[in-house]
Amino acid sequence: MTSDNNVIGEFLISGLVERPRGEPGIKVTFDVNADGILRVSAVDTKKSDNVMHITIAESNGRLSAAEVDRMMREAEQFREEDDALRKRVNVRNELEGYVIMGLRTVDQAGDDASEEDKKTARSTCNEVLEWLEKNRLAELDELTYWLQSTKEKLSPLLQKLNSGDGSRQYTPSAGSMH
Repeated sequence: MTSDNNVIGEFLISGLVERPRGEPGIKVTFDVNADGILRVSAVDTKKSDNVMHITIAESNGRLSAAEVDRMMREAEQFREEDDALRKRVNVRNELEGYVIMGLRTVDQAGDDASEEDKKTARSTCNEVLEWLEKNRLAELDELTYWLQSTKEKLSPLLQKLNSGDGSRQYTPSAGSMH
């Protein structure tokens, strides 16, 4: 999706606080004013004083009105395809986020949690991550199947691991990314 973008400016944000896999770390904001001036800012979500921004007014690489019109027609033409890709990416991210959350739950499970449950949950998570790695271009129906079956298999295990004895309430979607 990004291959068709035009570079009109760039900046680097450094000194980011390290985060676990799957946890967002930067909040990016795009603001275009009435004069067509674009302001892009990026903020480290853990260290709010780490902010970078760029303002882009006029640019030699700016598109002509005809190019913008052509791109708008193409965007409309490919809207369905883009929506399907967006859905596929969202389900893939949800599946990966759920599995990463599952691994964190296993790692944080107390000593009173069953070693067998930990082993089964970890094995299931690793199996899904391996499948995701090997099937980067998986279709939406495949990803949806894996998400549903993974939740069905992991949810009871994670519920037990989360509480040690199953007494605390566990919400499977808490670790998913939407």
